[in-house]
Amino acid sequence: MAKKSYIVTKDSSANYKSLHILEKKGLIIISKVKIENEVKKIKKVYLPTAVFGHTKFGESIFGSEKQAENFEKIKQIIGPNNIKDAILVSTHIREGNDFCVTEDTDILSNKEILEKTFLGLRISHPNKLLEEIENINV
Repeated sequence: MAKKSYIVTKDSSANYKSLHILEKKGLIIISKVKIENEVKKIKKVYLPTAVFGHTKFGESIFGSEKQAENFEKIKQIIGPNNIKDAILVSTHIREGNDFCVTEDTDILSNKEILEKTFLGLRISHPNKLLEEIENINV
């Protein structure tokens, strides 16, 4: 039986090289949210849920009421000024990807509460991702 390739949502802070090694091994597929211009090599790109004043018209999509609620909850947890981080996490949840990978301390320091609030959400640091994948496959 072939192992699953996990889809990860890469934050701009996450080290691309370490993730690319896992991608070449077939363990992950790297995706990103089109919030900032970064790493053009990543082909799987998601448009963020629209946030007035923070996303571009034509480069974002309108969200549901549930997505708006999620966005507000995420902001409450990681801080109201971390709009782009909240957009990243809420888009990751909307897409149902396997891991949100970041080196951002505002997200990582709130990992436990975010994962308890949003069942199925898994947040990882790039250096710990392989270990987390191996724990799933045990």
